[in-house]
Amino acid sequence: MGRSDGQAIAEVHCVVLGDGRRLAWADYGDPTGRPVLYLHGIPGSRLEIAGADLAARTAGLRLIAVDRPGHGRSDPRPDLTFGNYGQDVSQLLDELSVAAVDVVAASGGGGFGLGLAARARDRVGRLVLVCAMAPSVPRQALRGRQPTMAFAYALARRAPWLLRPWLERQVHSMAAAGPTRLARWARALPPADRAVVLDPQLREVINLDAAEALRQGPAAAVGELTLYGRQPDFALTDIDVAVHLCTAPRTTPCRWASRNGSPSNFPTPRWR
Repeated sequence: MGRSDGQAIAEVHCVVLGDGRRLAWADYGDPTGRPVLYLHGIPGSRLEIAGADLAARTAGLRLIAVDRPGHGRSDPRPDLTFGNYGQDVSQLLDELSVAAVDVVAASGGGGFGLGLAARARDRVGRLVLVCAMAPSVPRQALRGRQPTMAFAYALARRAPWLLRPWLERQVHSMAAAGPTRLARWARALPPADRAVVLDPQLREVINLDAAEALRQGPAAAVGELTLYGRQPDFALTDIDVAVHLCTAPRTTPCRWASRNGSPSNFPTPRWR
């Protein structure tokens, strides 16, 4: 579905994987451009990146946005981990006849981006982590972080059974927020995030994405958040592709890695 304002809610496509599950995805940007795989947050869906359609077209990029298992139109995968997600992605890329992609992982997609770079290295050209979560983050690394993010990590570690009602409340609260309440809530966000949340057109996309993300209920999102409270099933030292770390207010790879993990565990020379 095209939009005159440069946004597009792209047609959904599905591929049937080897185990019979359906994996849903959508294309944004230039269909003949450089392929970039977009990994959405938690909860999220292929609609999350719709607002970047025009920018991707202008830049000559093909954005391949995938619904992770249990989100949007993709069938659930009870045994999903950061490390084995590459199995699904590899089958999708085979279906699309794409040998390798650059990967952009946003927010809760961060762990899956890292897992892809570690376990499916031949399919990843480079990895861009945008304000991304990382698995098993030390408690001290969360100091000064957005309270909602720190609280999600705390629940994942200590009380994962509370993640479902908490997540449902968060999504409902955002969707039901009126202009006054939304403006008050947005004041706590960084300026760039505040501008997105308060933009009426982008706000529409955010609401559509939230509804699509939870089309099958919150089970998949809860399961993914729980993974962030555990030790990951991959080693950071297995990552040998270029990794770009982007956080507000600017890209600061080394400082970000130092605050959110153990810098000695990252392949430092490869981080750009």
